[in-house]
Amino acid sequence: MGIRSDIHDERKRENTLQTVAIVGGLGLILATIGWLIAGILGIIVALVLVLITAVITPRIGPALIFRYYRARPLTPQTSPGLYRMLVALSQRAGLETVPQLYYIPSPMHNAFATGVDDRAAIGITDGILRQFNGREIAGILAHEISHIKHRDTQVMALADTMNRLTATASQLAFFFLLISFPVILVAGASISWLSVLILLAAPSAGNLLQLGLSRTREYAADLEAARLTGDPHGLASALGKLERLTAGRWEQVFLPGRRVPEPSLLRTHPPTKERIHRLLELKPEPQPTLPDVLRSTLRPSHWHHPATLSPRPTWHLSGLWY
Repeated sequence: MGIRSDIHDERKRENTLQTVAIVGGLGLILATIGWLIAGILGIIVALVLVLITAVITPRIGPALIFRYYRARPLTPQTSPGLYRMLVALSQRAGLETVPQLYYIPSPMHNAFATGVDDRAAIGITDGILRQFNGREIAGILAHEISHIKHRDTQVMALADTMNRLTATASQLAFFFLLISFPVILVAGASISWLSVLILLAAPSAGNLLQLGLSRTREYAADLEAARLTGDPHGLASALGKLERLTAGRWEQVFLPGRRVPEPSLLRTHPPTKERIHRLLELKPEPQPTLPDVLRSTLRPSHWHHPATLSPRPTWHLSGLWY
């Protein structure tokens, strides 16, 4: 099934403009702090540090990240169904290299992508594999492949670098201002209170922009995932299930009004209801070329080899599940 191109294109333009505006805003804040500290030299130093980090970060191997989670690679032999999905989606996304797939022995319900190009990898937890059907898994994998295709991991790493540099520079400048305050008073020099206000507000503004970027990229990945699978309802079903499972059965029964709503500006992900609503707006159209494996509604035990899953993970003193 395909997705209506008019809605898809409109959403894509909107997400791209938001990403450019937010990254530009982060860069402007960092440049302002650099200017306040050392003028043109401060801007140049900040730019060089950002570029160095942008080059180095994507080259950190996903294997190092997944080793922390005690994850293990999955292969076409142990997970034939998953790999058929992964290959089909990667081809539809136009990726030159199929991302490496990792099994994370955790009961949490999560999946994430890391790396770029031939270093890209996707981790998927035991909780997802045990409780989601093939159609939902296809939506989840497509979402993570979308992050890889659009280099969201690199964009978010760049945004994180700019935000951290802004916060560090702001704190150092404010610290030196405080210890120099007696000298400034004795010398009778004036203080630019606007500069002080900028130094105080910059870290918070950077955090809000970074969170906004994360939400924007999630919307974009949802949109692309629906196009790759041709099945917006599959991903919508997965998101709804994730919301229910994250809350937990007892919490739903005894605390139906659970949790104080998190302010929208402080969310790393958009509200699930809004994500589902946007997906359901993308009405599918017939397209017979969609691989059957992406339409699968079978339970997980039908599309992966039994050796894929470990015995149910247990909690250890390290805080990890395995």
